[in-house]
Amino acid sequence: MELLVRLGHFFEQARSDADYATFANELRRHKVSYYIYFVSTGNMNFVMANDEVVSVKSARGLLRVRAEASH
Repeated sequence: MELLVRLGHFFEQARSDADYATFANELRRHKVSYYIYFVSTGNMNFVMANDEVVSVKSARGLLRVRAEASH
C-alpha cells in the first residue's frame, strides 16, 4: 500500500513541478520498468521489474479529452 501512495505522489509531483528527472530516478529506484497513464481518468498502471502490475486509481472525475483544441 505504501508503494501505491509513493508512486501516486511522485507522479503528481512530476506533473505539477515538471520535475521529470527526479520522477524518472524515483521510478528506477522503485524498480518500475514502465508506466501507463490514462489521461481521461488519471489512473496509472506501473509495471515493475518483476512483471507485477501496480494500479493507482485517481480520485478525480472523468476528464473530457478532445482531439481538437477548444476556442
